[in-house]
Amino acid sequence: MNLINAQQKIFFKTIKENYEFDDSLTFNDYKQDRNNHRNGKILFVLDYLPKWQFYTQLLLNIRDNRRNIYNKIDLVRLCDISEKNLKGYSKVIFAYHDPLKQLYPEVYINAKKLEQICAILNIKLIGKPDALSNTSKSITSQIWRKFNIPTARQIKVNSLEQILSIDDLAYPIFVRYDSGHDSAGKRKSELFFSKKELIRNQCFFEKNYVPKKHFGDIVVTEYIETKSSDGLYRKFRTIVSGDSIINECVQVSKSWFVHLRDTIMNDLFINEYFTFIKNELKYNYKNTLIKANKVLGLDFSGIDWSIDHNGDIILWEANAHPSWSKLIQFNDEYRNQYVDFMIKTLIL
Repeated sequence: MNLINAQQKIFFKTIKENYEFDDSLTFNDYKQDRNNHRNGKILFVLDYLPKWQFYTQLLLNIRDNRRNIYNKIDLVRLCDISEKNLKGYSKVIFAYHDPLKQLYPEVYINAKKLEQICAILNIKLIGKPDALSNTSKSITSQIWRKFNIPTARQIKVNSLEQILSIDDLAYPIFVRYDSGHDSAGKRKSELFFSKKELIRNQCFFEKNYVPKKHFGDIVVTEYIETKSSDGLYRKFRTIVSGDSIINECVQVSKSWFVHLRDTIMNDLFINEYFTFIKNELKYNYKNTLIKANKVLGLDFSGIDWSIDHNGDIILWEANAHPSWSKLIQFNDEYRNQYVDFMIKTLIL
């Protein structure tokens, strides 16, 4: 069945272009109620409001569409929290970049204070700071492997010498930052098939893996082959919120490291994209994704995954604040479905 329509074709023509949001959100759009009319309301706690951040776009959509829930939401800066201005709320939702503790220790400390106040006032907190610190690649890998969730072995290291000292490392491997999300793949190495190749590329490590804003530490990853029978690689993203999921996107590439920049776009793969987001996942895939989100302690995440040659699911990472896919940004129908899903499963 051909699922492509004219609007979808336009979407895929523009998907690789840099997307700038037309509007912005300010803290004044959701002023905190100072008159204590808070019973049953939800408080979002954010530090700032970058246009591309997941929660910014969610609140922007709720504001612009004047959904019923709009009048039930207040917004406050993390630095302004106190027991006094949290009293009366039924739920507090905290949002910041992740992994939190590793990259933003000062924000983590303030978030722990928020968590303590919520515990004192018996308010449900979405976005617990320790859970938001479980999304470095090495910690995620350790937790998932502990709970028998299929994923690559990823080990945090400090230097090339430390990588060379790991005797049971299964080659091929690749290297990237442990903390931070790099969907474009600009900060990952190529595959190394032996220690000799690593040694020959020593200058690569010295040049590329120094601490940067939003990135920190080094992780070595044991490669898992996920090439499909057609010789191409696929990476799927599914949004998990509690016990519910919604499929967001699939990318198809000739490269083993799948990212938007190299995504194949023709009628066949456009059909595959829309088939994925419309269809139900296999029962065991769905259960694995829900379990993976829970064992990290997350309320919500966008999980990237692939399928190996046996048809088994392989999980790569959990994004606690995933960027909105181009489809959600561009297409009113799918954006509304996505926002409805988040309101139902996360906010309410």
